[in-house]
Amino acid sequence: MLSTLKLLCLHCESLLNARREHRGFLIWAQENLLIPKLWSLLRSDHSQLGELAVPLIMHCITLPCGEEMFWKTVNTQFTDSRWQERFKAVERMCVLCGLANAAPVKANKVIQTSLSCGVAHLIASVHDPTAAVAQRAILAIRAMPSNSLKLMCLCLESQFDTSMVDRALIIGRIQLLTAIIPDEEILTWDFFIQRFESLALESQLQSQSTDSSFVHDLMHSDPMSDLYQRKVMRARQAIDSSTTARSIVRSLQGSSLRHQLSITSVNASGEQW
Repeated sequence: MLSTLKLLCLHCESLLNARREHRGFLIWAQENLLIPKLWSLLRSDHSQLGELAVPLIMHCITLPCGEEMFWKTVNTQFTDSRWQERFKAVERMCVLCGLANAAPVKANKVIQTSLSCGVAHLIASVHDPTAAVAQRAILAIRAMPSNSLKLMCLCLESQFDTSMVDRALIIGRIQLLTAIIPDEEILTWDFFIQRFESLALESQLQSQSTDSSFVHDLMHSDPMSDLYQRKVMRARQAIDSSTTARSIVRSLQGSSLRHQLSITSVNASGEQW
């Protein structure tokens, strides 16, 4: 049945057609059938189901209501007061990251930012108050293939660029991931070099008194060059979208557990410091 659903949705484009012709039904299906049901099929002991469900989840995220429903589903289970539900959430996010195809993730910003919510939760789960959940998260992250870890970092970096509110939390999650798997190359100078310039431009744009004054990038590029204009345009977009971009921090306010908004780190043995 799941194979048939994948064939209909990914090869026959039935959901894309529904978006144009039956939008109301598609939204209802996203909320009640597609995202929640596909998420529940992600289990480490049934990887054959995950291999079919993961591409469908990626596809559904890009459709109307998909992004919102994915964030809601992931947040609800990771913030559940029952440790058994949080344990399942850790397992499901690990399966999703492990089976995700890099090509569609890299090609779609919406998928990247949506997955960043689950990735941030997964990393934070190493500090879960229930030892079983924390240990499951640590073991799962350490067993994750390098390609999956790189994909997780890509999603976090994408959310860092998209939501200014989440930047401190994202840096904390990347530091925590680095401490959990010190042998993997997680934080690189490329990340800092690229972001320092963006942050410098954003700071100047926010503090400048008039729109006509020039801001300076770290390379002191020619203000009339295409490269300079692209940098400034990206910085302006980040500022303009800061209040409307979907945010991990804002989505957790009022419903998170204590460790989920914390930026504390952990050493290689799993101890907090």
